[in-house]
Amino acid sequence: MLAAIAQGETIAEHPDANPYPGQLLLGFMGSKPQHLVLASDENSGLGIIVTVQEPGLEYCGGDFRTRKR
Repeated sequence: MLAAIAQGETIAEHPDANPYPGQLLLGFMGSKPQHLVLASDENSGLGIIVTVQEPGLEYCGGDFRTRKR
């Protein structure tokens, strides 16, 4: 999980999320893509993993970066 965070690609920013600003990352665990929502507490410098899920092709494009509409 830490490698997915460290090497992941930010695909969306959520600066106004409450209680902390967050971002959606695309990372990989082995060959499996993972979407991670990571919040950042700027006061303490801590990163908080909010959720992790394997993106489904019914919701996102084949690049796992774009949302189907």
